[in-house]
Amino acid sequence: MLKRQWVGNDIVDLKDPQAQGKAHNERFLARICADVELPLVTQAKFPHVALWTLWSIKEASYKVVQKCLPAAKAIPNQFVCQEGENGVWDCRYQEMRCRVRVAVNDDFVHAVACLADGIIHWDNVVVKTDELLTGGNPSEAVRQLAVHLLREKGYQDCSIVRRKELQRILPPQIYQGGIPLPNSDISLSHDGRFVAVALWLKPPRGV
Repeated sequence: MLKRQWVGNDIVDLKDPQAQGKAHNERFLARICADVELPLVTQAKFPHVALWTLWSIKEASYKVVQKCLPAAKAIPNQFVCQEGENGVWDCRYQEMRCRVRVAVNDDFVHAVACLADGIIHWDNVVVKTDELLTGGNPSEAVRQLAVHLLREKGYQDCSIVRRKELQRILPPQIYQGGIPLPNSDISLSHDGRFVAVALWLKPPRGV
């Protein structure tokens, strides 16, 4: 039986001016990296890419963890990464573990995380990235990208909603026809020139 899955994603624009020079900033590295991770940056052939790869993995994993542990804090050096095979990483936070797929090119790093509490059916994780139009609103653009992706997958009349509960804004949810879409999860991300969406969609029974 295919279990309910949570998904998180994060994209980093490697050419954004705010991302430059951080790989040689010891104070910044200490804030982002656990001690065991520092050599992954300092000894890397491309430290800039290595740093933002770790950052993206941690951010994507945090988006998964907070759906299970709402009290979890976004403290990067408490999320510990270990490189695996075929571009899939482990990221641990306390007793929780995520598996994270990473894609890197000359322009961006994109990480997609799932909770590693069983077999991850990556075929049910749908990802789309896009470049933001100059002057565009990234929050609006990433929602439009998500709705477009849902239409491609046959889900009409969808919207992306972030409800408020007590003093907390909840992670985004997919609504269809005004009600939450069951057997689904979504993660949105934007940085610099790029927006990115990751969906988990449980196939209908019998598929």
